[in-house]
Amino acid sequence: MLGFTGLVISFLALAGLLTWLQNLATAPLSEAPEHGTEFLVEADFFQIPGNTNLALLEKALQRRVSGIGARAFMEPVSASQLRIVLASTESNIVEEIGDNITHSGSLEFRLVNDNSDEIIKSNEPIPPGYEVFQSLELVPGQTLPERLVVKKEAENGLAGAIVQSAHVAYGNMGEPQIEFEMNKDATAQFAEVTTEYAPDNTTGVYHRIAVILDGQLYSAPRIAGPITDGLCMISGSFTEKEAQRLAQLLNDPLPARVKIIKTNSF
Repeated sequence: MLGFTGLVISFLALAGLLTWLQNLATAPLSEAPEHGTEFLVEADFFQIPGNTNLALLEKALQRRVSGIGARAFMEPVSASQLRIVLASTESNIVEEIGDNITHSGSLEFRLVNDNSDEIIKSNEPIPPGYEVFQSLELVPGQTLPERLVVKKEAENGLAGAIVQSAHVAYGNMGEPQIEFEMNKDATAQFAEVTTEYAPDNTTGVYHRIAVILDGQLYSAPRIAGPITDGLCMISGSFTEKEAQRLAQLLNDPLPARVKIIKTNSF
C-alpha cells in the first residue's frame, strides 16, 4: 500500500506526464504534414519602418496556433511571406486559424471629442484630426450602436504592443470580459493621459477615451480619474470563445499586419 509520500510522487508524476502530453499536442511541427491546410501569408512590414523580422511574426503565429490546441509547420517563402501548413482540414479550426492570422491584436487608446454627441446629432462637419467610429456594442438605453467622433491618432503613444498580459475574467452577472495589464511604458503613458483628462471639478465635464482593437471600437468609457496601475478591462456581449480569442490577440500581438494570399487543403 502506498504511503502519503508515494501518493504525492505518483500525483506529481502524472501531472508532469499530462503537461508533457499537452505540450506535445500543440508543439510546432518540424516538417509539413502529408494532409492538412496550407496558408500563404504576407506581412505588411512597410507600416513599421525598419521592422522586417519574419521570425518574430512566425513566433507570434505559432503561439496563437498552439493557443487553440492546433499544430502547424511554418517556413519563410520570401522576406515578407510565410508558408503555414496546419495539421488539420476541419473547417472550424481552419476558419479560426485564418481569423487569428488576419487580426494583428493592435490596441489603441484615442480621445473622444468632447462635443461628439452634438457633432453627430447635428450632422456637423467632422473636425480636422478626427474620424467617426461606430461601437460594436449597444450603449444601455439605445437601440442603435453609438457613433463617436474620435481622434485619428492614439493619445500619448498608446498604441501597438502595449499589453503585458491579458486574461478572461467574469463580471457580476458571470459575463466574460477581458482584463489586461499594460507594460511599464504604457502604464506610465496611460497614467499621464488619465491624469490630464480627469474630470473637471469646476465644470463637471467628463472626458471619454476610446478603446480600439484592430480598428474596431469596443468601448469608450468615461475617465473617472487617474489610472496609475495599468489595469484595464474590455467588457461587452462576449461569448466565452470570443473573450478567449480577444485575450489571445492581446497576449500575442503581431509585429505587422498580415493578409492571406491563398489557402489550400490537401
